[in-house]
Amino acid sequence: MGTLTEQPHRKYRVYDDEEVQTFIRQIKNTAKKNDLSVDQTLKVFELLEKERSNTIYVDNGNIWDEQIGGIGEIMQGIAHSLQELEGKD
Repeated sequence: MGTLTEQPHRKYRVYDDEEVQTFIRQIKNTAKKNDLSVDQTLKVFELLEKERSNTIYVDNGNIWDEQIGGIGEIMQGIAHSLQELEGKD
């Protein structure tokens, strides 16, 4: 997991023809193994992708909360230090 100052670059995925063909074979094989239609199999893959996406969304929210909490602590420390400096004048 990256931190606020060391975020890894996101990789945008472009699929080549061979990867597409492999995915098509995977769908057909999965449909055949499970005695499902291709449409049913695609729906299963779609539901799995939604679950993956939701997990990423929740994980991102947890990371955001941790980072914002850390920033809040830093800001409170700065505010406290400034208040102490005001009192020393």
